[in-house]
This record gives sequence, C-alpha cells and structure tokens, in this order.
Amino acid sequence: MTIASTTQLICFAALSLTLVVGAFGVVLLPNIVYSAFLLAGVFLSVSGLYLLLNASFVAAARSWSTSGRSMC
Repeated sequence: MTIASTTQLICFAALSLTLVVGAFGVVLLPNIVYSAFLLAGVFLSVSGLYLLLNASFVAAARSWSTSGRSMC
C-alpha cells in the first residue's frame, strides 16, 4: 500500500465513523438543538466523502446548501 491509499483509507474510516455516530445521535438525542448540530456534522461528513470520490462540485454544493440553510 502506498502512503496515498493509506491516507485515503484513514480519511474514509474517520468520515464514515463520524457519519454513523452523527446519524445515530440525530435519531436518539431528545434535544432538538443537539440533533440539528449533529445533522450539520453529518452533512459535512457526506461532503467529505464526496471529496474522496473526486466529486468536488457536489461536495461544494452540499456544503453551501448546508451552511446557507443554517444561517437563515
């Protein structure tokens, strides 16, 4: 394994773990504010996974729509 593939694997594992834990937190936490923050984290994790797939436009659009909606 090269250093690039190892780094990509570590980033994928970290983003996937963040995504799964955040999704469970959104569903299981009774406080709506914490759930909203975790949902934003889930959206950012999905954007990171899109970046790993070299889909930078989709990642930027997802991040922009997430940040734009939370600012309103």
